[in-house]
Amino acid sequence: MNRRLRSASLAAAVVITMAVLGGCSSGGGPSAGDIPSTLGPDPTINEANGVTCTDPAGDISTDPKASGTMTQPAGVDILVAESKVDGDVLKVTYTLNGPVADVPQPFFDLLQGDVTAPKYSFELRAEPASNGKFGLTLVTFDTGTDVRKQLAVPVTVDGSTLSYEVPLTQIPKISTLLWTFGVSATMPDGSVPFDDCSSLTGDSTATTAPIVTVPPGN
Repeated sequence: MNRRLRSASLAAAVVITMAVLGGCSSGGGPSAGDIPSTLGPDPTINEANGVTCTDPAGDISTDPKASGTMTQPAGVDILVAESKVDGDVLKVTYTLNGPVADVPQPFFDLLQGDVTAPKYSFELRAEPASNGKFGLTLVTFDTGTDVRKQLAVPVTVDGSTLSYEVPLTQIPKISTLLWTFGVSATMPDGSVPFDDCSSLTGDSTATTAPIVTVPPGN
């Protein structure tokens, strides 16, 4: 798993997942039994078809275990991140607090699922190649190791917005209600400032994508 991902959004996702599944020390947090719909599709909740996650400005961090207070680079500061199943594609949009072009070595990650359950998880990673043009990589984990596949999917950068549309036929089945968005940079001094937004901890709302009913046995 690449260093930037481990130190940024994926590491944050581990903290989020374990905090939710393990509950809080005060006893006020949920236990695993309280959230049975985290894994596996729930036909009554359409978050499986996408989520809009809003995040406060000025919460960039370099520590996955701590709340961030940094404001720069603003191009990694997530304001709104959205995944939405629309027909036969998954539309993903990040709206940042500053231009993407100003970010050194930008890295955009979308984790669908729970990192502790690799069979039901996958990632979409958007980052520029050596020519500066963004590409999109699908990462799956169900074989016990990271399997990466470059997707022929255009990634559009427009000022403070990055977006792409992936055909559903090119990604695994969306199987959980957990969406985690992460954006990071690699600075000249080697530090990795990042921001993330999760459907478990951000101010998120399910999209209006229709529920897709799968016949038994499929």
